[in-house]
Amino acid sequence: MEKGSSLRSQSARDSFIVALLLALSFSVIAVSLGRSFFARGVDEGYYLRYASYINAKGFLGCRDLFSSYLNRPQDWVFPNPLRIGYIFIAAFFVKIFGSSFFSLVYLSVISFYVFLCFAFRFLKKHFSRDVALLTVALLAFSPLNMAMARRALTDALANLCTVSAVFLYFEVLREKRPYKTILFIFVYTLAILVKENTVLLSVFFLLYLLIRRVLFDKPVTINDVLSATVFPFLFVCITYLVCAGGIKPVTDTVKIIIASPENNRYAILFGSGPWFRYLIDFIMLSPIVSLLAIGYCGHLLFGAKPREETAYFLALSLTMVFLFSFFTKNVRYLIFLELPLCLFAASALYEFTRHFKRRAFILTVVVLFLMFYEYQSFFRLFLEGGIYDPVSFLILRSKGIIP
Repeated sequence: MEKGSSLRSQSARDSFIVALLLALSFSVIAVSLGRSFFARGVDEGYYLRYASYINAKGFLGCRDLFSSYLNRPQDWVFPNPLRIGYIFIAAFFVKIFGSSFFSLVYLSVISFYVFLCFAFRFLKKHFSRDVALLTVALLAFSPLNMAMARRALTDALANLCTVSAVFLYFEVLREKRPYKTILFIFVYTLAILVKENTVLLSVFFLLYLLIRRVLFDKPVTINDVLSATVFPFLFVCITYLVCAGGIKPVTDTVKIIIASPENNRYAILFGSGPWFRYLIDFIMLSPIVSLLAIGYCGHLLFGAKPREETAYFLALSLTMVFLFSFFTKNVRYLIFLELPLCLFAASALYEFTRHFKRRAFILTVVVLFLMFYEYQSFFRLFLEGGIYDPVSFLILRSKGIIP
């Protein structure tokens, strides 16, 4: 009885701390919205136009989006209608809040804070209470996460769906419960429909099945493979065919997307570069957190054999950086790696302070400092610097590293 009461008391304290972190982070973003500007002629404008059209025309308006996109070559470098998952959800917000950019911003803000809640629940369950709290504190003030939470773009919702799929797949493998498998397939399908490049997660899922079998001697079933590949792909294809009104609009759109980077001057000028460009961008955005995370990754790779939970996120980070290095590079495309980045940084701090007498006090002071430092980075780059799209050139110029 006493133990149950103690657990409930600790759970209440944890909930209060998380709520306080979310409130502090939200207050920063809410104040920053007064300095928002939106770009009607580029991505944000297209998303608002798509969402407003679906809100006005209903489901059948999807076919018009595909038709319009295919018949307007000038639109091919902008968001495509395959992101129908985001468009539908955005249309719902337009219906509630009206046809304005702030309707899509509200979607981004809500996605960010739901993501933080999910992250705390998962990390507390599979790592520890302390690591979960430290990680969420860093995530809540991540410059990239806060910047995308105030934009009318897909990134915050895509981050929520992607990370949720990653969480669920780990639990599917660990618990083997049918309802979680069904939930995972649904969430992963939605993640692909929100942003099509999420399909690359399947490469990681398959690679991790191999790691799980070889390094951890855990069983792998055919259902583990099918739920991460065939089933979500099948539902995605069916959704596309129904929304587009046939296979040809879908295949034509896919061809345009594949060919687009070669004809997109913005992508050529600001999205090219070597694979380690992502590392540079993360370090420029969050120097201390990124360096702590990279150091901890080195410890995992060359030190003792990591726990399965840690190996899962290490494999995710390495696989996705490798895969995304073959495409147009923009750090917001890898926003979902902020989760393992902050997790590894928090783990490094937790391990480093293991033998300190006043460990809790020291960790609290260090994390409060990092939260303030991250906020300063967010303020300098995205508010004072006015960065719309966090490409390497703009980040480096805002920091005065290049003219």
